[in-house]
Parts: sequence; structure tokens; C-alpha cells
Amino acid sequence: MPVEQARLQDELSRVTLQLGPLSIVTPSQGDPLHLWAARDALMLKALTLARAPRLSLWTHCVHVKGHGGAKASLQQLTAIEPK
Repeated sequence: MPVEQARLQDELSRVTLQLGPLSIVTPSQGDPLHLWAARDALMLKALTLARAPRLSLWTHCVHVKGHGGAKASLQQLTAIEPK
């Protein structure tokens, strides 16, 4: 595990990361799901955590901590008048 961790850190620091294709899983009921491989998901999370402080966030992104969460999302939806 330490060897893999060192390799992943090296890829992130040198910006040599290449993501694999998404897998498509179709459940018996519902829409198909597009899934990253576990390694790719881990690398995307690491990039997100490393870069998030440098990115500006739109105030309407209620999924971001401190932006209201599900409660704010429901308030926005109920404020929309039906056509």
C-alpha cells in the first residue's frame, strides 16, 4: 500500500494522471449509472481537496458546506412558481 500511495502522490505532483473510462452499470430498474474506477475516484477526490481552496464557488451551490444544504435547496424549489 505505501508503494501505491507514493506512486499516486507522484502522479498528482507531476500532473501525469490519466483517468480510465467510466463503467456503465445498468440496474434492472432505473437509469444507467456511470462509475469511475475506485483508483480514479480516489484521485479525483484528492484533486478536489487540493484545488478547492483556490476555486471560487457560486453562492447557489447549496451542496457546499455553509451554503444551506438540503434545506436551502428545498426553499429554492418551493420559491419557483409553477407554469
